[in-house]
Amino acid sequence: MDYTSPNAPKVVDVLGTWLLSILDGQRRYAHVAGLRGDEVAPQILGMNKIISDESLRRALAHLAPAPCKYGSEEERAARAI
Repeated sequence: MDYTSPNAPKVVDVLGTWLLSILDGQRRYAHVAGLRGDEVAPQILGMNKIISDESLRRALAHLAPAPCKYGSEEERAARAI
């Protein structure tokens, strides 16, 4: 992940928020908001803050982009296999 904006979250905050949400058993991005009040866990992981669910969603989309919905019939068939 390479951010150019000065307002972008730090990589440690993205990965730490993702880890905390997994450890908490969350299955939806919206549940990340429940972690935002925790002040101890980010300090333990060396994070600055827990990022928002939208920031996490955008960061993870850059790591593993969704497959294109469009394309030729052959491309769709190959992806289906």
